[in-house]
Amino acid sequence: MKTSAFLIYASILLVFVYLFTMRIEVDEEDDMARFIPQTVLLYLEQQEGADALKRFAASRFGQHLESIDFMAVAQEIGVQDNSVTLIKSILNTYKVAQDDPIFHKVLGKKVAVALMQPVDSEAETDAIGFLQNNTVVVMQPKNPREWHDITGKNSADSDNRMLSSSQYGTYRIHRVLLGEQPFSLVLLKGFAVLSRNENHLRRCIDTVDGELPALTTDLDFKEIREHFTAPDSFIFVPMKKVRQFISSIGEGYSFPGKDLLLRGLHSTAGFNGLGYLAWRKEERIENKILIRFEKQEVNAFAINYVQTPPVKSSMLSLATGDPMIYYWSNTLNFKNFSMYIEDGAQHDRRLADFLDRLKTVTGKDASSTFALFGEEASMIVEQGPRDALFPFPLGIFFIRVDKIEEFKGIIDKLLQTYDLPLQEEDYGSAWFRYWSQGPQDGLLPLYGFWQDYFFFGNSTALLRRVIDTHGSKISLANIAAVRKIDPGVAEKNNSVTYLNNVQLISMVENFLEVLGTFIAIEDREIAMKIRIVLKKIVNPLLDGAMMYRSSTSRSHITDHMLIIDSVTDISNNSSTAKE
Repeated sequence: MKTSAFLIYASILLVFVYLFTMRIEVDEEDDMARFIPQTVLLYLEQQEGADALKRFAASRFGQHLESIDFMAVAQEIGVQDNSVTLIKSILNTYKVAQDDPIFHKVLGKKVAVALMQPVDSEAETDAIGFLQNNTVVVMQPKNPREWHDITGKNSADSDNRMLSSSQYGTYRIHRVLLGEQPFSLVLLKGFAVLSRNENHLRRCIDTVDGELPALTTDLDFKEIREHFTAPDSFIFVPMKKVRQFISSIGEGYSFPGKDLLLRGLHSTAGFNGLGYLAWRKEERIENKILIRFEKQEVNAFAINYVQTPPVKSSMLSLATGDPMIYYWSNTLNFKNFSMYIEDGAQHDRRLADFLDRLKTVTGKDASSTFALFGEEASMIVEQGPRDALFPFPLGIFFIRVDKIEEFKGIIDKLLQTYDLPLQEEDYGSAWFRYWSQGPQDGLLPLYGFWQDYFFFGNSTALLRRVIDTHGSKISLANIAAVRKIDPGVAEKNNSVTYLNNVQLISMVENFLEVLGTFIAIEDREIAMKIRIVLKKIVNPLLDGAMMYRSSTSRSHITDHMLIIDSVTDISNNSSTAKE
């Protein structure tokens, strides 16, 4: 091993290549989680990691990543020395991960990485030190003898690698050198367990001996695992323990944004465990996210969300034949928005004035107005015209309204108090108004009513296409690109999402180019550096990311679990594929 950051890049790369792993069977005798105490903050499992890394390197994104000369770009734009050092370290880490045979043996047949809560009283100096000192790696080499290669027992420099050993219970802990760093290593039940911090290793031994509760006995971990078999990779985050850990650290320090951080943590109360799974198929990747919650612990806003039953969407027909983004949900719960708007009005004079005008003109406050909205809403976004001056995407947002005429009356009364140049138009059974002075489609604010929908957006052309598609009885579920990667959009769900990632990435590229042009007006030197970064780093990475051509996801809520299923199309995954 030629780097001192072994545990760090092992952890990072395991997350980075999870999409490309082989099957993990959950078997009691083959379960690496039984070695890990419940005090874990993050747990990852992966099998055949070296092969996964090779597949990634050969993929379109991997080849684009390999082609970028990061150091040359850093020098060209004048990056500071400390940043250059960091870039060199990351690049060396990636290179070692690709080429070092010892690292490949560590990944072996199966490997798990666990980030633990600290067991030492001394505070860590920085994030890197925290990772190094609190990471545990569990390895199962393809050949049981390979773990001796890792420690150097079968090598000519074994005397230099082996530092010492000591007995702990019935197990022998070996202290070895990997590269320039000392590690502690022990063989448990045919698995090699490794850590920079021997105290963590001793706790793993205590866990195997039954003196400490194992991760496998954690309620959230167990229930999440019951929802799947044989994923290609697995990540578990004990959200409740992470929340408690971060809160305990925050209480002892004063720093900017502390109150905001603690409020954010408090808002996730009741959501106790998160699992992420991935299966790689021939031309697609299947993902699943499971978030376990306790209803009695979640806050007032979240309880309305988790108690929303899944239904079959009635708005899948509000699409076009080639959307860039489609989203539908029945969990937005607009009735709860009023509490946030009214709270915001206490800090924003303009919002307060608007709410006063709403009350004066219509006789309705925010709460009674939002109460008119139904449960379902959807959004569709398409690419803007390629020849337009500004590459703004086109979008329409639809909301089902329970009392459409009453809500229409509120909108009409409110807008009469503003002097706005609005053009009125009908299309089929839809009625809408739009800003008559809009310079182009995509910069054309509009609102209107159609059947029992209230809608608003920025494109009359897109609105007409949606209405035409609806009339032709075509829905999102009928689109060929969706059928190819459909996780169940027509089933009972709480949300449905479709992304054409190729179009989305192209839009981002166009937006960044326009942004660079505007920056050039203000500061030519900064604009030049931005253009170099865009041309030589960002655009190649975005082009590589087009290997993930499109994705479709659905979510549904059970009594104590939020489940998200997603499928991504990776067909034509090659470095030469162009759109």
